[in-house]
Amino acid sequence: IIAPAAAPKPEEVKRPEWKGRALIANNVSVHNGGSGIHTFRTRHVDIINNTTYHNGQVVGYEELFANRSEDVVILNNVIVPKPGGKVTGNNRNTNVRWDYNLYPEAQQIMTGPHDLVADPKFLDAQIDLTKADFRLTPGSPARDSGCDEMPQKTDLTGQKRPQHGARDRGAFEQ
Repeated sequence: IIAPAAAPKPEEVKRPEWKGRALIANNVSVHNGGSGIHTFRTRHVDIINNTTYHNGQVVGYEELFANRSEDVVILNNVIVPKPGGKVTGNNRNTNVRWDYNLYPEAQQIMTGPHDLVADPKFLDAQIDLTKADFRLTPGSPARDSGCDEMPQKTDLTGQKRPQHGARDRGAFEQ
């Protein structure tokens, strides 16, 4: 999932700049050639409650990142890079808020005070999407540990959020 450049190139016909916000929410992105989710030269994007798993297969991009972007909010995501892959990157961004995300290995590029470094404990994580199940097990640290700051009313399947107190991180609410 890519949120592309928001501003037209100088040689293009002048159009008014987009002033609204874009929302990328409740997605599962698995085993793609590029990133799981990223922005590129974009402003005003909210990336909320997504699950990414083993992306960057061809170009080696990070799982979820902002690139040359401004005013990006990244909350409540479950981010699992491929073995040897990176969770995120930070290339010439301004005003990126990163918090309440869960990833399996510590990182130094972006961290939030409420991030969790833990195994998300998916029901059946694999790249064969006919068999994979990226819902969370009952013992997952991603369950009931998300924030309510930018609440999504439902999850990827239409299940109401939250179910048991706090919201779950990732695309599925259990």
